[in-house]
Amino acid sequence: MELTAVRAIWSGVTIGGLVLTFVGAGLGLLGYVQTGKVDRRLAAVAPYDHVITRAAATVSVIVESEEQVNLVTPTSGGSLAIGTPPTSLLTASDTSCRIRQLGNGRVEYSGSFLVSPDDACMGRPVRDLATASVGNVRFAPMGAEHVMGGSVTLLVNGDIRFDVPIPEQTTDNGVVVIQSISEILSSQIPTP
Repeated sequence: MELTAVRAIWSGVTIGGLVLTFVGAGLGLLGYVQTGKVDRRLAAVAPYDHVITRAAATVSVIVESEEQVNLVTPTSGGSLAIGTPPTSLLTASDTSCRIRQLGNGRVEYSGSFLVSPDDACMGRPVRDLATASVGNVRFAPMGAEHVMGGSVTLLVNGDIRFDVPIPEQTTDNGVVVIQSISEILSSQIPTP
């Protein structure tokens, strides 16, 4: 008689244990799925809170010109500066640039600029770049030009990309100005 009672109690414990195990596993899976959704949202925002450790920019400026040119200038490069005058938050530069005729009265000045490891932006959060009020692009060989447009692609920490259009304008000193850079950069940073 005692053996039957023990078997009945044991099977009840086993069935109850299995039910609890399945309920617990189901709740755990639900929690994992919900946490995964939150983690994905946080992961999208988190890189912008990391400090800047490296950065580079690819810059292209299209000017109106019939000049037949296709060359790389090894000693006359260019630069990109982002900041709030008179302070620069980020400066990228190189000693060379490429100049080439695109056809239809357009010449492109382009360059790949690196940010120095001791630049003012290093160690600051990526989202601080959106505090800049203006951006300037300068190519040493470029003088007074009618700029038809262009672009800046800024790559920060190897995985954060900012695309900044260069508006049409006329320069008298070879400096191309991007007035609305704060709004452009802010629009590309996810909010928490």
